[in-house]
Parts: sequence; structure tokens; C-alpha cells
Amino acid sequence: MYKCREASTKEIIAFQKEFCENLSSAIRMNDKHRVQVESYEELPPWSFVYNADGSDRFLKDDIIMLKVCDLEKRVVYYPVFPVKRGLKLLQCWDMAVPPKLTAFEQEGKQEGNVHRANQSLRNLIAFARLFMLSQSRWHKPMAYSFNNIISQLYLVPDADVAPETIKLINDVIGKYIRDDSLEHYIKCDNLQDFIDYIKTKYSLVMFKSDDFSLLSKILHDYYPAEKYIFKQQLSAEHGMRTVLRFCIAWISMRQHKPKFALSYILVTYFLPCYDIIITLMFILCERHRGGAVMADKFLVIDGSSLIHRAFFALPPLTTRQGIHTGAVYGLCNMLLKLLDEVKPRYMAVAFDKSRKTFRSKLYAEYKAQRKPTPSELSEQFPLAMKVLECMGIRTLELDDYEADDIIGTFAAQAPPEVEVIIVTGDRDELQLIDKRTKVFYTKRGISDIQVFDEAEFAANYEGLQPKQLIELKGLMGDTSDNIPGVPGVGPKTAMKLIKEYGNVETVLENIDKVSGKSLKTKLTDNKESALLSKQLATICTQAPVDTAVQNYELQPMKEEARTLLQDLEFRNMYERFAAVLGGAQDSFDLFGEAVEQEGLPQVAVNTPQLAEELFVALAKAKQPVAVHAQVAGQLPELYFSSAEVLADDKIYVLDAQSGCWDKFDSWLADAGCKKITIDSKELYKCCLCRKVKVQGIVDDVALAGYVARPRP
Repeated sequence: MYKCREASTKEIIAFQKEFCENLSSAIRMNDKHRVQVESYEELPPWSFVYNADGSDRFLKDDIIMLKVCDLEKRVVYYPVFPVKRGLKLLQCWDMAVPPKLTAFEQEGKQEGNVHRANQSLRNLIAFARLFMLSQSRWHKPMAYSFNNIISQLYLVPDADVAPETIKLINDVIGKYIRDDSLEHYIKCDNLQDFIDYIKTKYSLVMFKSDDFSLLSKILHDYYPAEKYIFKQQLSAEHGMRTVLRFCIAWISMRQHKPKFALSYILVTYFLPCYDIIITLMFILCERHRGGAVMADKFLVIDGSSLIHRAFFALPPLTTRQGIHTGAVYGLCNMLLKLLDEVKPRYMAVAFDKSRKTFRSKLYAEYKAQRKPTPSELSEQFPLAMKVLECMGIRTLELDDYEADDIIGTFAAQAPPEVEVIIVTGDRDELQLIDKRTKVFYTKRGISDIQVFDEAEFAANYEGLQPKQLIELKGLMGDTSDNIPGVPGVGPKTAMKLIKEYGNVETVLENIDKVSGKSLKTKLTDNKESALLSKQLATICTQAPVDTAVQNYELQPMKEEARTLLQDLEFRNMYERFAAVLGGAQDSFDLFGEAVEQEGLPQVAVNTPQLAEELFVALAKAKQPVAVHAQVAGQLPELYFSSAEVLADDKIYVLDAQSGCWDKFDSWLADAGCKKITIDSKELYKCCLCRKVKVQGIVDDVALAGYVARPRP
């Protein structure tokens, strides 16, 4: 048994140069090393791997990965080849070609006599590999003994699958989820969460439909205490909670008597197939919007906070009529992301109506130090509310109350079966956290979010309870809101006192026990200030707002929203919201006017990886490619606010926050890439400001239209 270490970067480069540059050198690989097939698999459309032979920078689609062991140096390499080169190598070495590992549906592909557990396990491994690829952003070697397991499955396809094998796979997936899931763009508690996520995100990709129920049963029968990582575990306790939740919802919707609910619980719980019944119950109870399942979650947005952050995070966008829209555009993008990730059933957006509230009556200097709102921002508040209302999302503002108070009232008074998720950039709202209320705190800009629940709050505030945030502010004050607190008492001292005494009142009652003469004097002289500061920091949970959640249920997009968003020059924003909320999606606005979509999908290009794939593919296009870029700003500081590229019967969309504009610039400057656009004059002007030389434009639709029908 040989134990090899993974090769270093320098060793990999040397190995590839010696053995991988052409077929003849690659064949010699087997003469000096021990070679075996690590995997033959189909890559997901959003992933790529580096090609060992150097002919292309990266590979997509089908790949063959080899495991090459240098027994002298005790080093292992994992070169990856395109499928044609890989199959040729296996043929030259007289090695068997393993069936392709894939998590995607294969049209017309049917296997013969294959045990169902065997097939299900292969699907499980394929999805696990998909998870590893997606989460880690690079192609990792087959984990542990996945390869050996796959080989065994193909050698004896009709044999039973050993429970030990299922347990091993479950353990491996669990390790990847624990180690990698929190580090990347999606948090998964199990593999099924990830599968559901990618099926929603990449709805046009046909994934296999295996739910791993057979594997779950085998694992449960032999290892009843094992936690199922690849599927949501349905224990009796979980099932009971689910039934109770269903009955509560059923009573609220149908107003059935409690006796009926109790009998329903008992019958359902004691039936041997209760899991099937629970599943059916959920199907009946869940509401669908635009193809996505909306859970019983109430998404409450601090509109004032987010629109401020969007305004300062994004460039100052304006329409051709000079209307400022940057903050509204950023808010819309933020809401799209939240709707996609949270999938709420209910939603409301709260705004501050005025700086004069009941708190300013208690303390005239409350928030008095804040600078006036820039006119470019203040004019966007009513516009944002109009956009949201057109989308069927309710907005709220109240005289004498802040947005915090509206949000606090929803958090306190929402029905117990509804999970409340607050999105804000204001730490004051962390005090609202409880067992069913979370806060999505926007740390920087509008995209960097920290999720606070009770555990996360305790970890950040030395074990305190969320409600004790009020006590802290009573002592240390808050400079952002001009809350005075106790002068000379900072966060560390306040934390120490609250941890010891629990609240402001108890601290003031025990001033004699507090260590430090100076601190005693400060507390004695500022008792009224501490109590007032606590009152100012406390969010009201009894604001006079409509708290009936059914009145905030998300609705399909209104047709007037399409007109408004087009007037604001938010390209494809209507279609993006309609895909989540529901609504007509019969057109797109590629060149400034509605065109029948004919089923063309839209792809958001929002990562460097996706941009790399897109523009490398466009560089190889033989036909001219249609492109339209939206220009914003004023000379000499023009910039692109969005861009759309039509290629391969798909519309690729870049927005202001994509971070992919450098690759877009390089593609525009490539004279070998032929392009068709509209109003190329604006494109040229913007690129001159960006110090980019546009080349390869072969047609301008606007210019052609003018030539065909010149204006008088």
C-alpha cells in the first residue's frame, strides 16, 4: 500500500509540461507511473476545470480525470483531459471506460438490469460531486473511496448495496457540508437543500429526480441513529411538529374546531405511512408563486436603511430624462436576491416618514446631528415606494414612528407559525431577535449580509440576550442616533455591567457595589440620562399598523410595473421579478422596445467565473453577436449600468454589481469578435471615458433605421 502526497503547484506544472502537452507524451505517462481513471463525469454548466494538455485554458461539459501516482517520489497528480483525449488515452492503455457519472438527465439513456439502490447511490454520488464542484469552486479529486465504490457499482449493477457503503457516502457528504458549506455562497444543512437550490437557480437544466428515499430507509434500518446528510431527516418528532404546524395553519385558514385538529393529529401520527401523508399535507398548504414554493416566512425590509446603503454603494444612475434611480435600482436587486434565497410567503417594506417622532419629543437632540438627506436620494424614496407597490409589495410609513417600530410590531405580533426575517443595516433591530425572528444585517453596501439568530447574537455580544442590547445602549449610548447614555461609559464597561447586573435599573440600584470611584460618580450623576437612553433605544412593538399577515401576501406582478420599470430604464427588471412573483413574461427589452421572447432564457452573469466562460465562448463565435449596454453618469465619467448579450438563444445579463466589467471591456476591444448593437455612439463615448477602444462593431441597428427612414 503506497501513501502519496498531493503534488505542489510547481510539481504539477513540471508534470504537465513533461507528460500532457500532446498525445504521445501523455501515453508515456503510464510507463513511468501507476495510472487509473479517477472519474468520467459531466460538469455542471456553471463550472469549469483546467485542461492538463494546455490546448485550452479550461474545460466544460464531459471530462476524464486520471489519478497518476509517482511511486518513486510518492506524489499523486490528478490531470484532467477533454473527453476525446481522455478516451483515446484509455484506448491506448487498454483500460476500461467507466460509465459517465452525471447528476443530469440523459435523453434516451436507459440502463439495463440495475438494482434501484445501486442507481440511487450513483445519483447520490453524482450530486455530491456537484456539491463539491460548486461549493469549492475548483475540481477536487474524488473524495475518499468514491471511485472504488463507483467501480463496484458498475461491476455488479444488479447487486444489493451494502449499508456500510451508504453510511460512508453519507459521512463524506457530511464532512464537505460541515467544512465547505458555510465558506461559500450558500448555506446547506444537507445535500437535498443544495439540490433544491440549484434546481431553482438553474431551472432550465434537467436534473435527475431521485430523492434518495430508498437510501434513507436502508440507512435508517441499519443505522437508526445516523443523521442523514443527503436528505432531510424525518424523525417522529419532526413529523409531529410538522403535523402540528399544518393543523395550526389549517385552523387559521379554514376555522375548523380544535377537536377536529386534535383528531387529525392523532390519526396522522399513528398511521404507519405518516411521512407520506405529511408530504401531501404540505403540498396542499404551500402556496406557489411563479413556479417557486413560498414558505410561511414573513420578510420585513427596513426600506429606509437599505435605500440609504444602495445610494452610497452604487454609482449615481440617472435616466435619459435626468431622474436619479441608483438607490431604487440597488434596492430592487437586493429584493430579488432576498426573494430568491428566502422564498417568503409574506413581505412588507417599512420606511421612515419623518425625522420627528415620539423619540424627538422625549429628547429634542435625538438624531439631530445627522446631515440633511441629499436631494438625489430624497427624491428616490417616493419612487421606490411606487415601484414596490406596482410589484404587489406593500409599503408602510407612520407619523410619529420610525421604520424600526413598524418592523418591531410585525416581529412581536406575527402569528406564531410564521417565521419573521428582518433585513436591515441598523443594529438596533437586533433586539427583536427571538426563536422565530432572525435579522439579516447588511454589513457593507447591500450584498454583504450577516445572519443573526439567538446563537449568532450571543457569539457577537459575549453571551447576552438580544433584548439586553437595549440595556447596553442605555449605558453607552449611540452616537449614530445621538443617544447620550452615560458620558464616559464605553462598550467594554457597559458590557461588563450588564453581564453582571442584567439591566440598567439593577446597575443604578447597585452603584455602591460598582468598582471604581470615577465610574460610580458617572452613574450617580447620569441616572436620568441612562434611563432616557434606554427608553430611546427601545423599539416600539405596538405601532398602529395592520398586522394581519394575510394582507401582506405576495401577489403576481401588475402590468403597470412593466411600464414603470421600462420608464426607469431598468432592463429586464420586470421579467426577473415576474419569474419569482409571477406575472406575464412575454417580452424582453434588448434594444429598447418590446420583442416577443419566444422562450429565450435569461442568464445572470454575476461572477468572474461565469463571465470568463461567456466571453471565451463569444470569442469563438463565428457569427456577429448582439449586444446592448446601458450607459449612465455624466461626461467625462460615463459608465455601464447594465449590459445584455444575445448568444446561443440566451440573453446574458450584466448589471452594475456584477464585477465582470473588465472582461466585458476586453471583449469590446477585441477586433476579431464581431458585434451588432444599437446606438453605438453611446457605447463609443462610454468606452472612451473608460479608456477602452471599441472594435469589431459591424452593424448599428439605430443607424440602419435612420438610413432606411431618415428623420426630416
